[in-house]
Amino acid sequence: MGHIAEFHQLTVSLNGRLQIPFSSIDRQHILDEVTNLIDRRGELIHLLKDPVNEEEKRLLKEILSMELHIQDRLEKNFEHLKTDMRLHKKQETSTRKYSNPYQSVNSYDGMFLDQKK
Repeated sequence: MGHIAEFHQLTVSLNGRLQIPFSSIDRQHILDEVTNLIDRRGELIHLLKDPVNEEEKRLLKEILSMELHIQDRLEKNFEHLKTDMRLHKKQETSTRKYSNPYQSVNSYDGMFLDQKK
């Protein structure tokens, strides 16, 4: 199998993996798969040469069309992940404030502070 055909196969696998929506339950497993596919494509992209026949040209056109979809899905998944992280951080802060509501009080109202030297 030539490098272009192998790169095409990895691109098809990556595109198929990104078509399935991420759920919060198996997100880490999916991210590991996607990262592995991207790393393998990164290693292989340096070995690619100009296409020599019509089949390789057709594969490259398919790769380019899939690349747009892959980029779009990666950006959407990244935004979704950032939103989930912000929500988690907000929930964590709310839980901490609920369990200790006076932790962030910085005033000394009603308190006598002795300033002797």
